[in-house]
Amino acid sequence: MESAKQLIIRSQNFGANQPDHYLIPALVNTVIEGRNGTTVRVRRYDPTKPTKGWRTAWRKLTEKAGLKGLRGHDLRHSWVTSHAEIGTPQSVLEAQAGHLSKRMSDHYKHISEKAARKASEALSRVKAEQRAEARAKMREQARVDTSMVDSDAIPAVVGSVQLEVVH
Repeated sequence: MESAKQLIIRSQNFGANQPDHYLIPALVNTVIEGRNGTTVRVRRYDPTKPTKGWRTAWRKLTEKAGLKGLRGHDLRHSWVTSHAEIGTPQSVLEAQAGHLSKRMSDHYKHISEKAARKASEALSRVKAEQRAEARAKMREQARVDTSMVDSDAIPAVVGSVQLEVVH
């Protein structure tokens, strides 16, 4: 909401004060009368005309930033992917990105190999810990069970053959 307020303030500073004026006005060449009556060519914002494109400004900006070739849409992909990687719920992703369906969100969700490997390793660690805990619990239970049994009172059975315990 704050960014919308700032955009309105900015457009008003450029002279956009009528309902049919544009929030992002075009930068146009115009001629004005100078101090001594001569004509002077200037560039100014015209709120009655919309900005026609961002291509040149975007290209210059990304080249200066060392990001030549970056598209605005790449930022959207990156945003959705980053949120998917940190576990943002699908419904939140859809709402914040303005997606109408899971299929639409999935189109943008290109989870990196590193994130996929990290998730796989985390799952493997958890499963290994669970198996180790289960084995330890079974060993403990077996130790408790055998400590309660009087081995002298129980004959040993192997297969279907009963053996007598000899001490």
